[in-house]
Amino acid sequence: MIRPLLSLQRLSFDETEGRILYQYEKGKLETERMDYMEFIGRLTSHIPDKGQVMIRYYGLCKALHKPYYAEFKIMLSYLSRFQILN
Repeated sequence: MIRPLLSLQRLSFDETEGRILYQYEKGKLETERMDYMEFIGRLTSHIPDKGQVMIRYYGLCKALHKPYYAEFKIMLSYLSRFQILN
């Protein structure tokens, strides 16, 4: 699962100054004020380039687990014979 870039609960808009406020950590009063153009620039800097892969693999798909993958496939076929997984 991909983690969201920012939380909308921490984002607010100061209408008097026309600036966006972002609260860094939940429960703390540390906020950063920025112009809307700066905010859009920072936000779009997180968009990956065309063709760039952003997915990381976890669990049995990790490279560390590759030696055990054959054993896992055997176990999976054994369990599917007895309809444990269905």
